[in-house]
Amino acid sequence: MPSTWKIHRSLQQKLSSCTDQEPTGALLLGVAHGNTSILLDYAILLVSVSSNGQEQFHVHPALPETFPSGLLFLGVWASSLPLLEKAIKDKAVMSMVSASSHGTAEGPAAVGVFPAEGSLYFQTINMGASSSLGETVPHEAMDTGAGPLSSASDLGLVAVRCQASLQLSAYTGTDAPNVQKAMDLGVARLEEQLSQQRIVFLVKSSIDEQQVVAGSGSSGALQQLSGSFERPLQASPLLQAPPSSGPAPPTYEYQALPEASTSSPSALTLHSSALDLDVMCYVPGSTLLSELGPRALAPALISQLRGFRRVLREQQKLVQVKVYHFLPPGRVHHVTALYPELAPGAGEEINELKRIPIRKELHKLLGLPDNRPALRVPMALTFSPPPSASSGGPTQLRLRDVHVGLPVPGIGGTVYTIQGSYDYYHYMQDRFNDNGWGCAYRSLQTICSWFQIQQYTTKSPPGHREIQETLVRLGDKAQGFVGSSNWIGAIELSYLLDDYLGVTSKILTINKGSDIPSHARELIAHFQTQGTPVMIGGGVLAYTLLGIQFNELTGECAFLILDPHYTGGEDLKKIHQGTWVAWKRPGDNAAAGGPLFVNSAFYNFLCPQRPNSV
Repeated sequence: MPSTWKIHRSLQQKLSSCTDQEPTGALLLGVAHGNTSILLDYAILLVSVSSNGQEQFHVHPALPETFPSGLLFLGVWASSLPLLEKAIKDKAVMSMVSASSHGTAEGPAAVGVFPAEGSLYFQTINMGASSSLGETVPHEAMDTGAGPLSSASDLGLVAVRCQASLQLSAYTGTDAPNVQKAMDLGVARLEEQLSQQRIVFLVKSSIDEQQVVAGSGSSGALQQLSGSFERPLQASPLLQAPPSSGPAPPTYEYQALPEASTSSPSALTLHSSALDLDVMCYVPGSTLLSELGPRALAPALISQLRGFRRVLREQQKLVQVKVYHFLPPGRVHHVTALYPELAPGAGEEINELKRIPIRKELHKLLGLPDNRPALRVPMALTFSPPPSASSGGPTQLRLRDVHVGLPVPGIGGTVYTIQGSYDYYHYMQDRFNDNGWGCAYRSLQTICSWFQIQQYTTKSPPGHREIQETLVRLGDKAQGFVGSSNWIGAIELSYLLDDYLGVTSKILTINKGSDIPSHARELIAHFQTQGTPVMIGGGVLAYTLLGIQFNELTGECAFLILDPHYTGGEDLKKIHQGTWVAWKRPGDNAAAGGPLFVNSAFYNFLCPQRPNSV
């Protein structure tokens, strides 16, 4: 039994905030490091109530291939003690825990956790034919920093990404069993090949030119290679030690003929699909190269191959399945998703729409918000190296998140800001002269960039002419508006967001600039619930609002203003010095001169609403 239990602080906060108002359960995920077990995350168990009023637990079928190999199911959490006692009696639940058990015969190897009286309680689970809760054990919270297991070196873990190309073909005939049975047979034979062959792996560093062969005769340990969780080591299988001319990964192929078929060969139909496996493994750096394949890489490939079989069964036909790795917000480890191509040849955007039900299930499994994207294909990790400082990487036409690093006014209270990133659009960009009239257009582009960066859309922000043509098409403007230098306001932006992105907006109308501070709580609610940039239209200027600071005791407030009237180049220092993005208090001047809010002017605050979509 581990002598110490630790829980990652982010997981502790999530579990502590749950109540027994909605009975839920979860498998607890973590790593074993010597005599310490560290809980990092959870996988939601679906809980339903049967006809006799008893809770029933359901383990999601995608569970085995969603998390990196090397993370273990170390226990069970439930929102109450009675529910926890039921969960540990469930065979499907405890089979996941026992499969990950790292304990010994001397004692328990799993823990049950439940909230009570504002605290989390840890109790050992006595594993056996009839699992039961044992003694209460102490635990402590721990941090690993902001990144994915940024203290992985302290835990002794190394991330290894292994890719393998397989080919599955299945024949069916008019009198043959359906293609699903042929597929199952084909996958089973591929699994047999991976299990029985003594596979040699070529392992490469993602940071330098080092590479080694990992096989039964290899010497040394994995820690001799340089890698990180952001740039894992790269592995690929070989059938034999690579020749001096260089290795070439093999292609495993199996063609399954229908059983008991009397069809002639010409009557058989061949169904074929590439199975490009791509697994993530977390292994101790001390792992011997001779043990890396049989202990980690091959089992992980087999587990994902079974995941491919599950997806193909759900589709009931051979389709292309792609593997993507993600690092969702608030997670300290990678997450893997298997996505089928549901509309071949229709493009990624159509396939993304058709995969919404799959993503919803994964969001539910991972406890992710059900109204914010986290697992869309454009959000997948590429593991590409960062651009070097000397080259500067690809040219960035616009600055991103220019408010980061600004000092907060000394009024006290709480700061509420946008959730996510945006690009700064302002006058004179793209060699287009909109000085004196295009501020609201630029604010709209900034807002659209936020929706694009957060992956709600693949559309780039529209240009001035497209904006004008859209308003004409919608009947809001006459044909002569196209090509003009006419202003637009918050109402027009609401039409454009609805038409261009399908985004609805709420408009907060304030009759006088002097009344704006009295609406601070409404703006706070927007940033707490929606987190989108807000367009401010009124007087003769338009701004983008990125946040608000409010002191409940004194009523003082400050506004984080992004000003589109800036006409210079992409120089962050100049933008900060000119207060083109800055915290402004009521009565302050705008960066372009004159009062920020005219006391007698009428203002509309356009508050875009997040789509309820994953």
